[in-house]
Amino acid sequence: MTMKKLGRVGGVVMAEPQINFAGNLKALEALKTELAVSLAEIYQGLYQGDGEKFLQAAAKMNLACYLLGKRLGLNYGHLDQEAYQTVQAMLEKESEAFPDWGSARDLTTLKNYLELKR
Repeated sequence: MTMKKLGRVGGVVMAEPQINFAGNLKALEALKTELAVSLAEIYQGLYQGDGEKFLQAAAKMNLACYLLGKRLGLNYGHLDQEAYQTVQAMLEKESEAFPDWGSARDLTTLKNYLELKR
């Protein structure tokens, strides 16, 4: 598989995504299923007031997103970079973003956390 170099993000070399759907079909389906199961477990944890169940399900969902992106030709830095850019854009469009996503303080804290990972 050839990858075109896009540049560096932090210490990670970013490459243009190259997708190999046929070779990864089974893994893709398993990861999509894991996302759905994790979302259901998140809702169960919230409904039951079970913080541990919520935390475990959210962590599994996060991992499944990273692994799904990897199977689609992205490296882990792509997902981190996109999350950072999305948070930054939401902070710039302050009045539009917060009714659905929470407070500016929450997004600023998340942005600072993502900056530490860079």
